[in-house]
Amino acid sequence: MSRAANKKIPTGKEFPPMSTNFEEEIKKFSDQYLVVQCFMHGDQYIDEAKKVMEEEIALRKIDKETIAKYVVQATDINAEAEKAVNYDKKEFTKLEGGFNANDSLIIRSMLNENKIPFIMDASTSLLPFDGKSMDLHLIDFHIHNNSLDAARTAINEHFDLIDGMYVLKYSDIKARLKSFNFYEIPHALIESNELSDVNFSKKEKDILVAYGMRLLDEVDEIEKKQDRAVFYYDSWEDLIDRLNKEENPGFTHTDLLAALEVMQIYCDDTDFPAEAEGIAESLMEFFSTAQNGGQ
Repeated sequence: MSRAANKKIPTGKEFPPMSTNFEEEIKKFSDQYLVVQCFMHGDQYIDEAKKVMEEEIALRKIDKETIAKYVVQATDINAEAEKAVNYDKKEFTKLEGGFNANDSLIIRSMLNENKIPFIMDASTSLLPFDGKSMDLHLIDFHIHNNSLDAARTAINEHFDLIDGMYVLKYSDIKARLKSFNFYEIPHALIESNELSDVNFSKKEKDILVAYGMRLLDEVDEIEKKQDRAVFYYDSWEDLIDRLNKEENPGFTHTDLLAALEVMQIYCDDTDFPAEAEGIAESLMEFFSTAQNGGQ
């Protein structure tokens, strides 16, 4: 039931060897897509194109541990697609709507926890970022007919179906925030020094400053306790100074990712305020729109 086999994978052969076009094209790839293409589909590329990808991986300083993680994740997705051939597709029914890439992680976990048989159409999971939002590439779930009612009940508790897409209810912003994958942000978007039009209210700036100051004090503990790297720690001293100014000085994409990351780190606090959820929701929407080619 997976359509992955029908998707055309860019091979580098569509471009002249070492052409400027191909070098520019891979700048649009997310880190994960770049690694998967280089290490799992390298035999589909001409030698010059593969060398360009290897150089880009080195330039982005993607370490061996991260490369291994991406390969394992992609292998798991491919394994799920391969399992589909063992099922009769008549035993499964596609849900009425699709999910964006982030929300599909929540659904996948939810269905596994409830032991509901499903097939995830992951054909869009490894598409390159080409200026279009991941939200436009919806991921479909096919549920075994015997578990369809149970799946719909579980999903409807947390999602609303709007125009063919399941959207998390506001009360579940934390779930979406915790599943937000910083690795999927296109490298070119992170590198952009262009100032966004995002502004924060005085109260929102106070919240961000408070969490930013906590992060500066607690970063070692956070990385150990949550078993994670804090990507934007180095941004916070300067960002705090600018947030403390009365005027809104303008914020880069890196500034906004730092703000979103700190919301993700502390969202499980019992006193995590509703205003902080609002900040997180707005920032996730901002990056969805930015990836769609507009701000």
